[in-house]
Amino acid sequence: MKIQTLILAIALSFIATALPSSCSAQEQTTSAGSHTEEGEGIQDTENASCSKYGPDSLATLDAASIFYYDYAAQNDPDQMIKGRAHYVYVLKNAPGYDRAFIASGLPIYRHLADLAETPESKQAYIDTLFGIYKTLISCYDKDGYYYGRMGYDMMKYMPKDYDAIQNAFANAIRLSGNQTEYFILYPYMRLISQEYKSGLIDKDEVFKIYEKIVNIAEHNIESNYLADRYQQTLESIQAELKANGVLDCENLKPYFLEKLAAAPDDIELIKKVYGNLSTCDMCDEDLLPYWKKLFEAEPTVKLARILAECSINQNRASEALVYFDKAIELEPDSIKKAELAYKAGIVLYGKVKNFPKARAYAYKALKYRPNWGEPYILIGRLYASSGSLCGSGTGWRSQVVVWPAIDKWEQAKRVDPSVAAEANKWINKYTQYMPGIEEIFNRGLNEGDPFTIDWCWIKETTKIRAKP
Repeated sequence: MKIQTLILAIALSFIATALPSSCSAQEQTTSAGSHTEEGEGIQDTENASCSKYGPDSLATLDAASIFYYDYAAQNDPDQMIKGRAHYVYVLKNAPGYDRAFIASGLPIYRHLADLAETPESKQAYIDTLFGIYKTLISCYDKDGYYYGRMGYDMMKYMPKDYDAIQNAFANAIRLSGNQTEYFILYPYMRLISQEYKSGLIDKDEVFKIYEKIVNIAEHNIESNYLADRYQQTLESIQAELKANGVLDCENLKPYFLEKLAAAPDDIELIKKVYGNLSTCDMCDEDLLPYWKKLFEAEPTVKLARILAECSINQNRASEALVYFDKAIELEPDSIKKAELAYKAGIVLYGKVKNFPKARAYAYKALKYRPNWGEPYILIGRLYASSGSLCGSGTGWRSQVVVWPAIDKWEQAKRVDPSVAAEANKWINKYTQYMPGIEEIFNRGLNEGDPFTIDWCWIKETTKIRAKP
């Protein structure tokens, strides 16, 4: 018996996890009601002491040995159900005998509840199932593991008892902390979301719980081999809370601003707030100072772009260019560098009216993406809009700026056929402003000859064209 007991103790370590979570086709053909052995109705075992061997140690060892060797060793659910009287003896008399042994009853009573033929027998098995959980929690659960599993089973077997489910999950998270299993986080947060929607708790309490859940998820996303599961769970939680109006910007902004006011230089906090408010108005005047602090500490392309866009929206073009330059510097992808440089050129053209600098950014875009037509179209528009810069706004000097503009639009079509329609639109619009053939002739010039515009910022050699 001593040798058997020693072997039993070693073997118990895998009983609980080895048992399948659902019945096979064979076991489903077995009526749960046919195994009515004594020992049901033990839902109050959590009140028993956590005795290791009970009043009769030999009887406890005997029952444990018989259950394991005669019924559980082959991991056959039918056999385990048949031998459950021996399991129940240990559970009732020596709940502190062994954690794995006591936990091995959980799948047994799940099976029995699932196969029960009457509501009464089903309820009896469910009561026993949760009695086992309470025993495990009372005698073994220092890390919240069984609170979490109990809450999950409550969702299936007692789905309307919201308070009990919520308390089980809350205790699991309280005890497990960053080790909380991923599948507990979403159902718990969903319950909290529903309570908020029903007016049972306020948004401050929701955010307090949400922040705790986010911290757990982010910890495991960084360090757990199940990182993808935690990531998916976090995304599902955020979608749920957004759908219920919890994570809307109206709620989020004042909540996080209060936190930022208490620790305005806490970069980790600012990063967290930045992530949570990513779908809100990032150009909010109250938030911009924090985003700038974050950029100074940890510059990124995304944040540089946001700050550039915000500066544009607030008519701070010079500041926008600083952030565009930073974004171009940080961006590793050439295509995206080109897009950023082009965007900066648009700002310089439309907001600042600095045409030479706008052209410089357009050429910078072409350096990163040579066969892109849009920068050429931009340069053409800069030239065509320079009538008042190169002349009085009317007359010869203001008209001939259209020639180099057309050069750029023609070049745009050559390098990038996808912009042909846009290039032709600008050509058709501006040809009417070119000098007529008579004026060209009177100046001693010929259509098609080269002509240099050297008296203003353009400084390019173009081809003489006459208005149609």
